Amino acid sequence: MKKEFIDFLNTKETPVPKELENHIYINIEKDLSPTKPLNLLLKFAALNLSAGVFTLAICPQFGLGPALGGHDITHYFMSIGTWACAIFCATFYFAIAQTLSLIILSNQEIRWIARNRYSVLPGLVIASFIALSMLGNSLSSDGHKMVFEPEFQAIWILAGIIVTQVLFNLVSFRFRGISKVALR
Repeated sequence: MKKEFIDFLNTKETPVPKELENHIYINIEKDLSPTKPLNLLLKFAALNLSAGVFTLAICPQFGLGPALGGHDITHYFMSIGTWACAIFCATFYFAIAQTLSLIILSNQEIRWIARNRYSVLPGLVIASFIALSMLGNSLSSDGHKMVFEPEFQAIWILAGIIVTQVLFNLVSFRFRGISKVALR
């Protein structure tokens, strides 16, 4: 082992290729440069909106959707009760939205959101709720009164907050390998 170390010390330096050096510097600069919060929030909201529109094509929420007509699986949850329908709708909506966002966002963007997750994610849920409520209230028929009841709305918001937090933590920390220590 000592001979290997001495051989290592006696070797001539090999210059790093300029391309590799530039690539490393660019990656370091990108990792160290601060994320522009407004741009990231708009990107995150747009990704969630895109996924949300997809879910509305399948599952009715706030009197909107589905594209193919009918209520399919939601009839089962509606028969259980308002609370079950609210939990299913919010879970479906935010599970798809968060999954899409976490697939597309970079680790740096996810780290920024993770640092601010207790304000960003509930804010996203509230903004989604307001947008869906306003749109649904103006476009829906009388057959969707349940979704405008305070019980449905409160449970939908609470389920949305829980689902976004759990999914975000699970995906970003477990599957994307972002260390919680890196958030400090």
